[in-house]
Amino acid sequence: MEKFNPSGLDIIINSEIWDTRSFKLVKTCSALDQTNIVFNNKGDVIFAVPRPAVPSLDNPFASFAKTLRVVDATDYELITELNHDKEIIDLTIDEDDSMLAMIESSGSNFEMHSMCRIWEIGRTRGIDDDDWDEEDGEDEDEEDDGEDDVSF
Repeated sequence: MEKFNPSGLDIIINSEIWDTRSFKLVKTCSALDQTNIVFNNKGDVIFAVPRPAVPSLDNPFASFAKTLRVVDATDYELITELNHDKEIIDLTIDEDDSMLAMIESSGSNFEMHSMCRIWEIGRTRGIDDDDWDEEDGEDEDEEDDGEDDVSF
């Protein structure tokens, strides 16, 4: 899948980055190989999810990836790669670049359950989590649903 970098100077074709002014290959980025990519609104970060497998006779159901890659859109270096417990169907970023919405699925091929999870970008988990829970009025003794959230 081809995608223009919001800077207008590069076009990304699979894992290759081409300069639109000279039509020459600038760089290859293996982290973008066979992925669907979404730029943040500033255009300096790429969120990449590997494309689903193509159905075949051996595997008639396409499976989605469970990995989210975050790439610097200025130098095309991998920032991080996050393995997820559910399959990632699609994702999008809000206009302030502060939230990422991810459509996830779980279950078998015949009984699929999907949900949308919202992630806060830039917030780290740690010491300030206790303060955050109290501000939202949540009781720290509430039962955990067993899911761990990770911020980017």
